Amino acid sequence: MRRTDGILPIVMLVAVAGACALPARASQPIPMRVLPEGFEDAFAHSVRISDPTERETSLRTVLGRYLFLEDRGLAWEVGLYLQDNERWLDLRAFEGLFRQSQFARVLLELAATNALRQAPREERLARYCQALREGSATLENGSELQRVEAVMFAAGDGILELKPDIEEHFPELLEPHKEQTPLEYILLILENRAGGRDREDAARLAAGRLAGLPDAELRDRADSEPVFARVLVETSKFVCEVNPFSGWQNPGCDDVFDLFRRQMDLERKLTRRPETSGEEHSNTLVLKDPRPEWLQWLAHLTRVSRGADGGLQVGPPISVESLDSTYHLLQQQVTSPAAAPP
Repeated sequence: MRRTDGILPIVMLVAVAGACALPARASQPIPMRVLPEGFEDAFAHSVRISDPTERETSLRTVLGRYLFLEDRGLAWEVGLYLQDNERWLDLRAFEGLFRQSQFARVLLELAATNALRQAPREERLARYCQALREGSATLENGSELQRVEAVMFAAGDGILELKPDIEEHFPELLEPHKEQTPLEYILLILENRAGGRDREDAARLAAGRLAGLPDAELRDRADSEPVFARVLVETSKFVCEVNPFSGWQNPGCDDVFDLFRRQMDLERKLTRRPETSGEEHSNTLVLKDPRPEWLQWLAHLTRVSRGADGGLQVGPPISVESLDSTYHLLQQQVTSPAAAPP
């Protein structure tokens, strides 16, 4: 399926968190609606079944029930749910079911790219290379991988061998794609994730490389280089996202925790100032206004809590609905005398 309308196909899966956004849902032919009642619980229950055969049978039953609802809008939402959770799923067994769906084309594209992302590195490299050089590559079920997808997937997988092809063919992408994901951004992702076995391992390596930068250098780059700040936040978001079905989390999130702690220590040093009167200096912290957006997002991606000793602690990651509420909590703790270093 060759797209020439300037809109990414729905199965343009995000190679890194927030990297190349899917078409806005408002632009889709079906209006946004809530998931069908009972679907999410039934699907999650099926995914957690330990026996592979029973799990596949149960998932086939759930998908068969909800993908074929008479309410086309609700059925579409089921497809969007599969797309959103593709990272955690193996959809290869359901191609036959997808072929019978009213959304067969997009679901088959989803299954094809899902299978490709799980393929050996050599196969992914060959497919990405073909799509980069020829404009598209045909996948196993007949779906096509477009050049713009190959750019993002190759970068997200850290396949550094394809850097020359990306640089050569990037100018051939449509303008909206080049504006949303400029070449500088693509290459920074690619180089930061180089050497990974797959996208999860590549993201783990990227988080480790970011955490390995000297604290002052990372802060200076994040403050002065918008592309670097974007990659920092998106890498952190990707590795700290928790699998909603198993609770698994990319080990790279440990590096994000460490990075965040050190940046908060640096923030204390940079914002501490003596009071204007009196001989003794105060440990009162002065918040910058506004705090750098990238640091707000790191706070957003981690749970900030007060320990028994009153000190600032970073706990397990959470899916935060409101950045403002988390940042407000961070402000309270950082400005509190109890949180100030001795």
